[in-house]
Amino acid sequence: MTDAAPDPALVRFDGVQKSYDGILRVVKDLHLGIAEGEFLTLLGPSGSGKTTTLMMLAGFETPTAGNILFARQRINDMPTYRRNFGMVFQNYALFPHMTVAENLAFPLRMHRFAKSEIPGRVERALDMIRLGAVADRRPAQLSGGQQQRVALARALVFEPRMVLMDEPLGALDKQLREHMQLEIRELHERLGLTMLYVTHDQTEAMTMSDRIAIFDDGRIQQVGPPDRVYDHPENAFVARFMGENNALPARVEARDGARLRLRCPAGSQLVALCCPEGLPDGGDAQVLVRPEQVTLGEATENCLRGIVADVIYQGDHLRVVVDVPAIGRLSARLPKAARPDCPSPGAEVAVHFAPEAALAFPAEDAVET
Repeated sequence: MTDAAPDPALVRFDGVQKSYDGILRVVKDLHLGIAEGEFLTLLGPSGSGKTTTLMMLAGFETPTAGNILFARQRINDMPTYRRNFGMVFQNYALFPHMTVAENLAFPLRMHRFAKSEIPGRVERALDMIRLGAVADRRPAQLSGGQQQRVALARALVFEPRMVLMDEPLGALDKQLREHMQLEIRELHERLGLTMLYVTHDQTEAMTMSDRIAIFDDGRIQQVGPPDRVYDHPENAFVARFMGENNALPARVEARDGARLRLRCPAGSQLVALCCPEGLPDGGDAQVLVRPEQVTLGEATENCLRGIVADVIYQGDHLRVVVDVPAIGRLSARLPKAARPDCPSPGAEVAVHFAPEAALAFPAEDAVET
Protein backbone atom coordinates (compact mmCIF):
# COMPACT_ATOMS: atom_id res chain seq x y z
CA MET A 1 0.00 0.00 0.00
CA THR A 2 1.45 3.35 -1.09
CA ASP A 3 1.09 6.67 0.67
CA ALA A 4 -1.39 9.14 -0.76
CA ALA A 5 0.05 11.84 -3.02
CA PRO A 6 0.81 15.11 -1.20
CA ASP A 7 -1.81 17.83 -1.47
CA PRO A 8 -0.74 20.13 -4.34
CA ALA A 9 -2.64 23.10 -2.88
CA LEU A 10 -0.72 25.76 -0.99
CA VAL A 11 -3.89 26.64 0.96
CA ARG A 12 -6.62 24.19 1.88
CA PHE A 13 -9.97 24.91 3.56
CA ASP A 14 -11.15 21.54 4.88
CA GLY A 15 -14.77 21.54 6.08
CA VAL A 16 -14.45 25.07 7.46
CA GLN A 17 -17.44 26.70 9.14
CA LYS A 18 -17.87 30.03 10.87
CA SER A 19 -20.58 31.27 13.22
CA TYR A 20 -20.45 34.46 15.28
CA ASP A 21 -23.41 33.66 17.53
CA GLY A 22 -23.33 29.84 17.65
CA ILE A 23 -26.51 29.63 15.59
CA LEU A 24 -26.21 31.36 12.23
CA ARG A 25 -23.37 30.03 10.07
CA VAL A 26 -21.93 32.65 7.76
CA VAL A 27 -19.55 30.10 6.19
CA LYS A 28 -20.86 26.56 5.74
CA ASP A 29 -18.78 23.43 5.17
CA LEU A 30 -16.17 25.14 3.01
CA HIS A 31 -13.86 22.90 0.95
CA LEU A 32 -11.46 24.87 -1.23
CA GLY A 33 -7.86 24.61 -2.41
CA ILE A 34 -5.63 27.42 -3.67
CA ALA A 35 -2.62 26.45 -5.76
CA GLU A 36 0.75 28.13 -5.34
CA GLY A 37 1.05 31.04 -7.77
CA GLU A 38 -2.69 31.14 -8.41
CA PHE A 39 -4.87 34.26 -8.51
CA LEU A 40 -8.15 33.12 -6.95
CA THR A 41 -11.07 35.50 -6.50
CA LEU A 42 -13.89 35.03 -3.99
CA LEU A 43 -16.94 36.58 -5.65
CA GLY A 44 -20.43 37.03 -4.28
CA PRO A 45 -23.04 39.45 -2.94
CA SER A 46 -22.74 41.18 0.42
CA GLY A 47 -23.14 38.75 3.31
CA SER A 48 -22.29 35.67 1.23
CA GLY A 49 -19.26 34.68 3.36
CA LYS A 50 -16.40 35.68 1.08
CA THR A 51 -14.80 38.32 3.35
CA THR A 52 -15.20 36.08 6.42
CA THR A 53 -13.33 33.37 4.50
CA LEU A 54 -10.46 35.75 3.76
CA MET A 55 -10.38 36.97 7.37
CA MET A 56 -10.12 33.40 8.65
CA LEU A 57 -7.17 32.77 6.34
CA ALA A 58 -5.56 36.03 7.47
CA GLY A 59 -5.97 35.07 11.13
CA PHE A 60 -8.36 37.88 12.08
CA GLU A 61 -11.15 35.32 12.58
CA THR A 62 -11.01 31.74 13.89
CA PRO A 63 -13.02 28.92 12.28
CA THR A 64 -15.87 27.49 14.33
CA ALA A 65 -15.19 24.07 12.79
CA GLY A 66 -12.87 22.53 10.23
CA ASN A 67 -9.24 23.26 9.44
CA ILE A 68 -7.26 25.76 7.39
CA LEU A 69 -3.97 24.40 6.09
CA PHE A 70 -1.08 26.40 4.66
CA ALA A 71 1.70 24.36 3.07
CA ARG A 72 0.04 21.32 4.74
CA GLN A 73 0.38 22.93 8.20
CA ARG A 74 -2.75 23.63 10.26
CA ILE A 75 -2.90 27.37 10.96
CA ASN A 76 -6.29 27.78 12.68
CA ASP A 77 -4.69 29.15 15.85
CA MET A 78 -1.55 30.66 14.37
CA PRO A 79 -1.25 34.41 15.13
CA THR A 80 -1.69 36.73 12.16
CA TYR A 81 1.86 38.09 12.35
CA ARG A 82 3.32 34.60 11.96
CA ARG A 83 1.45 33.79 8.76
CA ASN A 84 3.65 36.03 6.61
CA PHE A 85 0.79 37.25 4.41
CA GLY A 86 0.59 40.62 2.70
CA MET A 87 -2.76 42.41 3.15
CA VAL A 88 -4.46 45.10 1.07
CA PHE A 89 -7.78 46.66 2.18
CA GLN A 90 -10.26 49.06 0.60
CA ASN A 91 -9.34 51.89 2.97
CA TYR A 92 -5.60 51.51 2.21
CA ALA A 93 -4.68 51.67 5.96
CA LEU A 94 -1.60 53.80 5.29
CA PHE A 95 -0.06 55.64 8.21
CA PRO A 96 -0.94 59.33 7.62
CA HIS A 97 2.02 60.69 9.62
CA MET A 98 4.58 58.67 7.60
CA THR A 99 5.94 59.37 4.14
CA VAL A 100 5.46 56.87 1.34
CA ALA A 101 8.95 55.50 1.89
CA GLU A 102 8.37 55.20 5.63
CA ASN A 103 5.09 53.36 5.04
CA LEU A 104 6.96 50.83 2.90
CA ALA A 105 9.77 50.49 5.41
CA PHE A 106 7.41 49.78 8.31
CA PRO A 107 6.59 46.12 7.47
CA LEU A 108 10.28 45.49 6.81
CA ARG A 109 11.13 46.66 10.33
CA MET A 110 8.29 44.54 11.76
CA HIS A 111 9.70 41.48 9.97
CA ARG A 112 13.15 42.30 11.39
CA PHE A 113 14.95 42.91 8.11
CA ALA A 114 18.47 44.25 8.50
CA LYS A 115 18.58 48.08 8.60
CA SER A 116 21.10 48.11 5.77
CA GLU A 117 18.70 46.10 3.56
CA ILE A 118 15.62 48.27 4.05
CA PRO A 119 16.45 51.28 1.79
CA GLY A 120 17.16 49.04 -1.19
CA ARG A 121 13.93 47.08 -0.76
CA VAL A 122 11.91 50.29 -0.43
CA GLU A 123 13.51 51.70 -3.59
CA ARG A 124 12.74 48.52 -5.54
CA ALA A 125 9.13 48.54 -4.31
CA LEU A 126 8.73 52.19 -5.40
CA ASP A 127 10.16 51.34 -8.82
CA MET A 128 7.72 48.42 -9.09
CA ILE A 129 4.71 50.76 -8.69
CA ARG A 130 6.39 53.63 -10.58
CA LEU A 131 6.12 56.06 -7.66
CA GLY A 132 9.75 56.82 -6.88
CA ALA A 133 9.09 60.54 -7.37
CA VAL A 134 6.65 60.69 -4.42
CA ALA A 135 8.74 58.79 -1.85
CA ASP A 136 8.86 61.79 0.49
CA ARG A 137 5.17 62.67 0.30
CA ARG A 138 2.56 61.71 2.87
CA PRO A 139 -0.61 59.76 1.91
CA ALA A 140 -2.83 62.88 2.04
CA GLN A 141 -0.72 64.37 -0.75
CA LEU A 142 -1.42 61.44 -3.09
CA SER A 143 -4.34 60.62 -5.36
CA GLY A 144 -6.56 57.65 -4.58
CA GLY A 145 -4.84 55.56 -7.23
CA GLN A 146 -1.39 56.44 -5.89
CA GLN A 147 -2.44 55.54 -2.35
CA GLN A 148 -3.73 52.19 -3.54
CA ARG A 149 -0.47 51.44 -5.34
CA VAL A 150 1.47 52.30 -2.17
CA ALA A 151 -0.80 49.96 -0.17
CA LEU A 152 -0.15 47.21 -2.73
CA ALA A 153 3.61 47.79 -2.62
CA ARG A 154 3.56 47.69 1.20
CA ALA A 155 1.90 44.27 1.01
CA LEU A 156 4.60 43.01 -1.38
CA VAL A 157 7.75 44.68 -0.06
CA PHE A 158 8.64 41.96 2.47
CA GLU A 159 8.11 39.16 -0.10
CA PRO A 160 5.18 37.37 1.57
CA ARG A 161 4.20 33.81 0.73
CA MET A 162 0.73 35.06 -0.19
CA VAL A 163 -1.20 38.32 -0.68
CA LEU A 164 -4.80 38.77 0.51
CA MET A 165 -6.91 41.61 -0.90
CA ASP A 166 -10.36 42.61 0.36
CA GLU A 167 -12.25 44.92 -2.05
CA PRO A 168 -9.06 46.95 -2.60
CA LEU A 169 -10.41 48.95 -5.56
CA GLY A 170 -13.91 49.68 -4.28
CA ALA A 171 -13.22 53.34 -3.47
CA LEU A 172 -11.77 54.21 -6.89
CA ASP A 173 -13.66 55.64 -9.87
CA LYS A 174 -14.45 53.35 -12.80
CA GLN A 175 -11.57 54.35 -15.09
CA LEU A 176 -8.94 54.19 -12.36
CA ARG A 177 -10.36 50.92 -11.05
CA GLU A 178 -10.04 49.32 -14.48
CA HIS A 179 -6.47 50.60 -14.77
CA MET A 180 -5.56 49.18 -11.35
CA GLN A 181 -7.09 45.81 -12.25
CA LEU A 182 -4.63 45.49 -15.12
CA GLU A 183 -1.73 46.67 -12.93
CA ILE A 184 -2.47 44.07 -10.25
CA ARG A 185 -2.86 41.36 -12.88
CA GLU A 186 0.49 42.33 -14.45
CA LEU A 187 2.21 42.32 -11.04
CA HIS A 188 0.80 38.88 -10.27
CA GLU A 189 2.02 37.46 -13.57
CA ARG A 190 5.46 39.06 -13.18
CA LEU A 191 6.04 38.10 -9.53
CA GLY A 192 4.27 34.71 -9.53
CA LEU A 193 2.69 35.37 -6.12
CA THR A 194 -0.28 33.48 -4.74
CA MET A 195 -3.17 35.93 -4.42
CA LEU A 196 -6.61 35.67 -2.81
CA TYR A 197 -8.89 38.51 -3.86
CA VAL A 198 -12.37 39.40 -2.58
CA THR A 199 -14.86 41.41 -4.63
CA HIS A 200 -18.55 41.67 -5.47
CA ASP A 201 -17.73 43.03 -8.95
CA GLN A 202 -18.15 40.35 -11.63
CA THR A 203 -16.18 42.26 -14.28
CA GLU A 204 -13.28 42.74 -11.87
CA ALA A 205 -13.22 39.03 -11.08
CA MET A 206 -13.36 38.09 -14.78
CA THR A 207 -10.53 40.49 -15.66
CA MET A 208 -8.03 39.42 -13.01
CA SER A 209 -8.58 35.83 -11.95
CA ASP A 210 -7.14 32.45 -12.83
CA ARG A 211 -10.18 30.96 -11.07
CA ILE A 212 -13.30 32.38 -9.44
CA ALA A 213 -15.11 30.89 -6.42
CA ILE A 214 -18.69 32.16 -6.39
CA PHE A 215 -20.26 32.42 -2.93
CA ASP A 216 -23.89 32.62 -1.89
CA ASP A 217 -25.39 32.09 1.58
CA GLY A 218 -22.09 30.91 3.05
CA ARG A 219 -21.44 28.23 0.43
CA ILE A 220 -19.43 28.02 -2.76
CA GLN A 221 -21.83 27.63 -5.67
CA GLN A 222 -19.18 27.04 -8.34
CA VAL A 223 -15.41 27.26 -8.79
CA GLY A 224 -13.65 27.53 -12.11
CA PRO A 225 -11.88 29.71 -14.68
CA PRO A 226 -13.76 32.87 -15.66
CA ASP A 227 -14.93 31.54 -19.01
CA ARG A 228 -16.20 28.34 -17.43
CA VAL A 229 -18.35 29.97 -14.74
CA TYR A 230 -19.72 32.50 -17.24
CA ASP A 231 -20.45 30.17 -20.16
CA HIS A 232 -21.33 27.03 -18.17
CA PRO A 233 -22.98 28.04 -14.86
CA GLU A 234 -23.90 25.06 -12.71
CA ASN A 235 -27.03 26.61 -11.20
CA ALA A 236 -29.41 29.52 -11.64
CA PHE A 237 -27.71 31.68 -9.00
CA VAL A 238 -24.37 31.54 -10.83
CA ALA A 239 -26.07 32.18 -14.18
CA ARG A 240 -27.81 35.28 -12.79
CA PHE A 241 -24.88 36.60 -10.78
CA MET A 242 -22.33 36.24 -13.59
CA GLY A 243 -23.65 38.84 -15.99
CA GLU A 244 -27.08 39.76 -17.26
CA ASN A 245 -29.84 37.36 -18.32
CA ASN A 246 -33.27 37.39 -19.88
CA ALA A 247 -35.63 35.09 -17.96
CA LEU A 248 -38.27 33.21 -19.99
CA PRO A 249 -40.94 31.13 -18.21
CA ALA A 250 -41.50 27.73 -19.81
CA ARG A 251 -42.72 24.19 -19.23
CA VAL A 252 -40.68 21.09 -20.04
CA GLU A 253 -42.21 19.01 -22.85
CA ALA A 254 -39.58 16.34 -23.51
CA ARG A 255 -35.89 15.52 -23.48
CA ASP A 256 -34.20 14.22 -26.61
CA GLY A 257 -30.68 13.31 -25.60
CA ALA A 258 -28.97 16.58 -24.71
CA ARG A 259 -31.80 18.65 -26.20
CA LEU A 260 -34.55 19.83 -23.89
CA ARG A 261 -37.81 20.93 -25.53
CA LEU A 262 -39.87 23.50 -23.65
CA ARG A 263 -43.06 25.46 -24.30
CA CYS A 264 -43.55 29.16 -23.41
CA PRO A 265 -46.90 30.55 -22.15
CA ALA A 266 -47.49 32.19 -25.55
CA GLY A 267 -47.13 28.80 -27.24
CA SER A 268 -43.65 29.26 -28.70
CA GLN A 269 -41.39 26.25 -28.44
CA LEU A 270 -37.85 26.58 -27.10
CA VAL A 271 -34.89 24.22 -27.31
CA ALA A 272 -32.15 24.30 -24.67
CA LEU A 273 -28.90 22.35 -24.55
CA CYS A 274 -27.62 23.61 -21.17
CA CYS A 275 -29.88 22.09 -18.55
CA PRO A 276 -29.64 19.92 -15.41
CA GLU A 277 -30.83 16.33 -15.43
CA GLY A 278 -33.32 17.08 -12.65
CA LEU A 279 -35.84 18.85 -14.89
CA PRO A 280 -38.84 16.45 -15.21
CA ASP A 281 -41.26 16.33 -18.12
CA GLY A 282 -44.16 18.69 -17.45
CA GLY A 283 -42.20 20.63 -14.83
CA ASP A 284 -42.03 24.41 -14.67
CA ALA A 285 -38.73 25.85 -15.77
CA GLN A 286 -37.07 29.15 -16.48
CA VAL A 287 -34.87 29.62 -19.52
CA LEU A 288 -32.06 32.14 -19.08
CA VAL A 289 -30.35 33.67 -22.10
CA ARG A 290 -27.80 36.48 -22.13
CA PRO A 291 -28.56 39.66 -24.14
CA GLU A 292 -25.41 39.27 -26.24
CA GLN A 293 -26.74 35.87 -27.41
CA VAL A 294 -30.04 37.35 -28.68
CA THR A 295 -30.22 38.32 -32.37
CA LEU A 296 -32.88 40.11 -34.37
CA GLY A 297 -34.45 38.19 -37.26
CA GLU A 298 -36.25 34.96 -38.10
CA ALA A 299 -34.92 31.50 -37.22
CA THR A 300 -36.18 27.91 -37.17
CA GLU A 301 -35.49 27.44 -33.43
CA ASN A 302 -35.97 29.64 -30.37
CA CYS A 303 -37.70 32.38 -32.34
CA LEU A 304 -39.99 34.81 -30.50
CA ARG A 305 -41.97 37.79 -31.81
CA GLY A 306 -42.74 41.07 -30.16
CA ILE A 307 -42.75 44.87 -30.31
CA VAL A 308 -39.64 47.03 -29.88
CA ALA A 309 -40.11 48.98 -26.65
CA ASP A 310 -36.82 50.89 -26.65
CA VAL A 311 -33.48 51.25 -28.39
CA ILE A 312 -30.67 52.51 -26.18
CA TYR A 313 -27.29 53.64 -27.48
CA GLN A 314 -24.61 52.55 -24.99
CA GLY A 315 -21.39 53.54 -26.71
CA ASP A 316 -19.85 50.27 -27.84
CA HIS A 317 -23.22 48.53 -28.37
CA LEU A 318 -26.96 48.98 -28.77
CA ARG A 319 -29.52 47.61 -26.33
CA VAL A 320 -32.81 46.71 -27.97
CA VAL A 321 -35.70 45.99 -25.58
CA VAL A 322 -38.53 43.90 -27.01
CA ASP A 323 -41.95 43.28 -25.42
CA VAL A 324 -42.87 39.63 -26.04
CA PRO A 325 -46.55 38.75 -25.34
CA ALA A 326 -47.15 36.50 -22.30
CA ILE A 327 -43.40 36.40 -21.60
CA GLY A 328 -42.31 39.94 -20.82
CA ARG A 329 -39.40 42.12 -21.86
CA LEU A 330 -36.44 40.61 -23.62
CA SER A 331 -33.19 42.51 -24.09
CA ALA A 332 -30.81 42.10 -27.01
CA ARG A 333 -27.29 43.51 -27.09
CA LEU A 334 -26.26 44.32 -30.65
CA PRO A 335 -22.95 45.59 -32.05
CA LYS A 336 -22.67 49.32 -32.67
CA ALA A 337 -22.44 48.67 -36.41
CA ALA A 338 -26.07 47.47 -36.40
CA ARG A 339 -27.35 50.98 -35.61
CA PRO A 340 -28.36 52.02 -39.18
CA ASP A 341 -30.55 48.92 -39.61
CA CYS A 342 -31.94 48.80 -36.06
CA PRO A 343 -35.77 48.91 -35.89
CA SER A 344 -37.42 51.85 -34.12
CA PRO A 345 -39.66 51.62 -31.04
CA GLY A 346 -43.08 50.32 -32.01
CA ALA A 347 -41.83 48.07 -34.80
CA GLU A 348 -42.74 44.40 -34.90
CA VAL A 349 -39.66 42.18 -34.78
CA ALA A 350 -38.57 38.58 -34.41
CA VAL A 351 -35.72 37.67 -32.07
CA HIS A 352 -33.90 34.38 -31.70
CA PHE A 353 -31.05 32.65 -29.93
CA ALA A 354 -29.17 29.39 -30.38
CA PRO A 355 -30.10 26.30 -28.31
CA GLU A 356 -26.59 26.22 -26.82
CA ALA A 357 -27.14 29.77 -25.49
CA ALA A 358 -30.25 28.72 -23.52
CA LEU A 359 -29.77 27.81 -19.85
CA ALA A 360 -32.77 25.93 -18.43
CA PHE A 361 -33.28 25.58 -14.68
CA PRO A 362 -36.16 24.50 -12.42
CA ALA A 363 -38.42 27.51 -11.87
CA GLU A 364 -38.01 27.41 -8.08
CA ASP A 365 -34.19 27.53 -8.43
CA ALA A 366 -34.24 30.42 -10.87
CA VAL A 367 -35.98 32.89 -8.56
CA GLU A 368 -33.69 35.91 -8.24
CA THR A 369 -32.09 36.25 -4.81
